[in-house]
Amino acid sequence: EINDTLEVPEIHHSKKIMISYSFGMVVTEFIGTVIIMVLFIYYETEIGLSSLLTGLGLAIFAIWDAFNDTIVGYISDRPYRFTKKWGRRFPWIIGAFIPMLICFLLIFNPPKVDPQENPWIIFMWLVITTCLFDTFESMAFMNFFSLFPDKFRSDSERLKVAGFGAYFGFFGILLGMLIPPMIIVFGRSETYFLMAILVVVICLVFWVISIPGVRDDKEVVECFLAKCEETESSSVFKDLSNVLKQKNLRTYMFVYFLFFVLMSTMGASFFYYVRYVLKADASLIVLIMGLYFLGVLVATPLWLIYVKKRRDKKQVMILGGVIMVITAILITFVPNFEFLLIIVFIHGMGLGGFSLMINPVFGDIIDESVIQTEKRREGLLGGLRFFVTNLARVVQALILAFVHELTGFKEGSDTQPASAIFGIQLHIGLIPAIFLLIGLLTFWKLYDITPNKLEQNKLKLKQLGF
Repeated sequence: EINDTLEVPEIHHSKKIMISYSFGMVVTEFIGTVIIMVLFIYYETEIGLSSLLTGLGLAIFAIWDAFNDTIVGYISDRPYRFTKKWGRRFPWIIGAFIPMLICFLLIFNPPKVDPQENPWIIFMWLVITTCLFDTFESMAFMNFFSLFPDKFRSDSERLKVAGFGAYFGFFGILLGMLIPPMIIVFGRSETYFLMAILVVVICLVFWVISIPGVRDDKEVVECFLAKCEETESSSVFKDLSNVLKQKNLRTYMFVYFLFFVLMSTMGASFFYYVRYVLKADASLIVLIMGLYFLGVLVATPLWLIYVKKRRDKKQVMILGGVIMVITAILITFVPNFEFLLIIVFIHGMGLGGFSLMINPVFGDIIDESVIQTEKRREGLLGGLRFFVTNLARVVQALILAFVHELTGFKEGSDTQPASAIFGIQLHIGLIPAIFLLIGLLTFWKLYDITPNKLEQNKLKLKQLGF
């Protein structure tokens, strides 16, 4: 019999389980990076949909994603008949994965119609397939990320998993940036569908490997069900209102939103930059991204050593972010290709520090939220994080659409006027850098979970039975 004093037992996970879970990061980052980098340029330059309609379609997709994530997060936080047997997160993670991949393939196989005569057919295909894809993606990935703070509860395990996850996540991003240019040929839209097939196959392999790591711990599920019996149910709006009272959560979401504006805008810009500024084949992106992630790989273990010694996650996020801001600005005004490669390498080093801290800092914020609300709401909070991620995609789509419209970008053309080329240089560096700089200043000023406060929060969690 479970009583009011039931506490979650301290569960120690093997490295195999930690690594298995981290393999899921390959999939989430891989498929997300492909969407960010390829989708806008595919529909605008290969299919021939106008910049404004492409931007509008992707904005609708991102807005749907934002609200869908919050709702899915709230729904998945609740107990169901299958929860005791199959777990709290595992059924959602596994059940939504295959439908998500099918929808991903459909995105890159639009109807063969003239985009000038029938633009709304292409537009509706873009909106419907991306929204279907997102619905299943939210069910799978939002629960995957929500599992992290619930499964790995000690600071030492979270840092270990974050270390593994950083490498696997960066590998996923690397695949997302390298696979498309290895397959895609500018001017041949069918190569994008071949790319999508290869992405699906790779995702299936890594997802199977991640299955042992994404299973819920039975003891944690039992404690969750016991707490649900003790706690009155509430509406999604009431829960949102309660969690948004947390200053550190609002601050984190703000800087995470602006970080993702930078990542998605720069990521989507590289194909434009190589095609129109460098006037090179897509394969050149392989070299650029290779150096980018070499910087990530070189710097990540150094950042990990630093944070274990100083125990100051906030400081690492800010330092990594400052490096990203400075190098992004330099990319806009880079004088030659050789200098670009150096800047990209250093930018990757900054990304290594910032990204390494994303999940551990979020875990600390969730712990603080549990103390304040006496409820575990990983799904809702994870959905909120996905919400701001997709709000960033709206901003990214609008940046590209309006910059291209204002600078005279010619859809479907192999050459661009000087004004359009300068616009590309702006949205690959200076514009996203300004966004992240605002986020870093806010995070530096308002975020206050210090190492000492973190230790106090751990003690309070134990006292509350969480």
